Amino acid sequence: MKKIQTIKIGRKQFYNVEMLSKMLSIPVETVRAYIRRNRLRAIKVGKRYLVSEENLQRFLDGGEQVREIPKNKESDK
Repeated sequence: MKKIQTIKIGRKQFYNVEMLSKMLSIPVETVRAYIRRNRLRAIKVGKRYLVSEENLQRFLDGGEQVREIPKNKESDK
């Protein structure tokens, strides 16, 4: 198995969207949606989003809750 490398800036470690997608086994679009909805905190560098190791851990620990989007219910008439 290939080790996922982090991006190091100063003393902090960051992951890009593609890395997170592979690590979490979810589509890239889902990672981007979590970022857009502020469920996963990220910084934008140029055209890319980077998520710090701390923010990833907070997300995984449940600090940033992922809420299921309710489906529309048809009204009974």
